[in-house]
Amino acid sequence: MVLEQLLVVIGLLFSLYSEVTGDKQHTLVAYWGQNAAVALGNDKWEKPLVHFCKESSYDVILLAYMHKLFDIRQHDVPAVNFAHHCNTPVNQHFPYLLRCPEIERGIDECHRNGKKVLISIGGPFHVDIIPSAKKAKELAVTVWNLFLGGDQFIEMDIRPFGGAVLDGVNLDIQGGRGDYYVDFLKEIKRLLKDEIKKFIITASPSCNFPDHYLGPAKNKVFGDAVDLFDEIYVKFFNGTCYIGNAEQFPTNMNQWLSFSKEKSGPKIFIGMPSSREASTMSKYYITSNQVAALYEKFKDNKSFGGFALWDASCDQNNLINDKPYSDVIAPFLKR
Repeated sequence: MVLEQLLVVIGLLFSLYSEVTGDKQHTLVAYWGQNAAVALGNDKWEKPLVHFCKESSYDVILLAYMHKLFDIRQHDVPAVNFAHHCNTPVNQHFPYLLRCPEIERGIDECHRNGKKVLISIGGPFHVDIIPSAKKAKELAVTVWNLFLGGDQFIEMDIRPFGGAVLDGVNLDIQGGRGDYYVDFLKEIKRLLKDEIKKFIITASPSCNFPDHYLGPAKNKVFGDAVDLFDEIYVKFFNGTCYIGNAEQFPTNMNQWLSFSKEKSGPKIFIGMPSSREASTMSKYYITSNQVAALYEKFKDNKSFGGFALWDASCDQNNLINDKPYSDVIAPFLKR
């Protein structure tokens, strides 16, 4: 009887592990929503989310972006921007909070195919600051009700993705200050704790260690609340510690991996461009063969999680033997 109970417990734990990891050792993440390939022409524009949920090798998709935390133009409610994908306001009172039924359809399709979809907060145009711990907690409740499991705004009908419930949040803080994100995430975590659905919390720091906005440092989230994170997508491009820098990349990558190991913390992902056009300089891009070599180098490190691509639009246009870049590198990962 005791043995049977033990086997049941082990089975439940394995099921939980499979839900969190997708039963995969390493995973592939991609940003979607900003259509970085716009310069290539209208016929090259980013395909709808539902396409990537059906056809891509991605395991996690980051919706980019919730770019304003407190928009004074609409009663301090966050604003979102998804390039040409979605432009209709939820109503006249919230003109920068958009109604996105096609994205909602994509989220549902992703869930049917075992993919997670997160809201990415911040981005390159983000300049807002969180002024206090109180406002951080208020923001967490708003995000919870707009995108996650909260029901406060259902009657008001202002959820951008309707009834679709996202799988978590991603902090991509590139402006403003890093103050009070600890309070924001702790409140998010408190709201998530009683949910049956598994939510994840992730971040996208620069490759510099420590990151200017997120740390690790005192009063920064990686310093004071790293235990709240599941995955960190380090951007090894658009800076001196890009992957091709033989001196700085290994040093910085090892700093992030050591940090994760020391804290028994989140998995570290290598963030990289999905094509030569996806970043500010073509030297930041690495070929699929180089990705394979990079994977062999880090695959046995328990703190390594996989790769994160910027972005889906450039990936779809970077065809190698008629396959998108992501489909070529995905088989390298142990799945």
